[in-house]
Amino acid sequence: GGGASRSLEAAAERLMHRALLRHPQAMLLVAGAIQHHRSTHASASSRPSPFHMQRRGFFGSFSSDGGTAALEREADRNPQDPAKQAALLQRLNTVDPETVIRRVESRQYATSESVQKEYIKALVLVGRFDRARLSDISPQFA
Repeated sequence: GGGASRSLEAAAERLMHRALLRHPQAMLLVAGAIQHHRSTHASASSRPSPFHMQRRGFFGSFSSDGGTAALEREADRNPQDPAKQAALLQRLNTVDPETVIRRVESRQYATSESVQKEYIKALVLVGRFDRARLSDISPQFA
C-alpha cells in the first residue's frame, strides 16, 4: 500500500544522501531510481501490484506480459547487445526488480551505462542499494 511505498521512498532518499557524501556521481543514478519508483507507483492503489505476475524460469519469463517475454527472448538471443539488455532490464524493473539483479549479477550479458542504471534502480527498489559496493557496479567508483 501507500505506507510501504512511502517507506521505500524515504529509505531510498536516505541512501541517496549517503551515496552523495561518498560518491557525488551516484546521486544522479539514485535520484533517477527514486523518480522512476515514484512515477511507477503514483497510483499503485488503483491498479494491481506488478509483483503478483506469474513467471517461470531462472530469469523470469512472464506469461502474463507478452511484451516482457518478447524483450527477454530478444535479449537472450543477443547476449552481447547492451541496448537489448538495457531495454529488457528497464521493463523488468517495473515488474520484478529481483530478476534485474539476478540477470546483471550473472555476468552473462553485455553491460553499458544504461544497464548499470537499471541495476542500481533495481537495488534501490528492493532495498539492497545500501549493501551494494559501488565498485562492483561501475569501475569509475573503484
